[in-house]
Amino acid sequence: VAHAENVTEQLGITHHFDAVYDIVAVDYTPKPAPQAYMRFVSGTGIDPTRSAMFEDIARNLLAPHDLGMTTVWVRPGEPGPEKHQQMSHEGADGDHVHHVTDDLTEFLQSL
Repeated sequence: VAHAENVTEQLGITHHFDAVYDIVAVDYTPKPAPQAYMRFVSGTGIDPTRSAMFEDIARNLLAPHDLGMTTVWVRPGEPGPEKHQQMSHEGADGDHVHHVTDDLTEFLQSL
């Protein structure tokens, strides 16, 4: 949480967030486990059908999609030789990815 708060503060966007959920808040259940998302939904009381999940790893959008969220894959460029670069593209093909963008700022401004 502290890291996310530091980053959002530096970017001047803290006021856009009601809360920050990290792995501690979901009992150390990592993404893409559906339980992590379900704990987030129950803990915040959000309506998943009126929510969006933005993610840089496409496979992590499966559970949010199943909960009814709109999903946005923020593609970090073409997959490179590094494992983390390959991982970001795993699961990119499928109905669980509603939107794809290479430029988050442009995507948000287009809404």
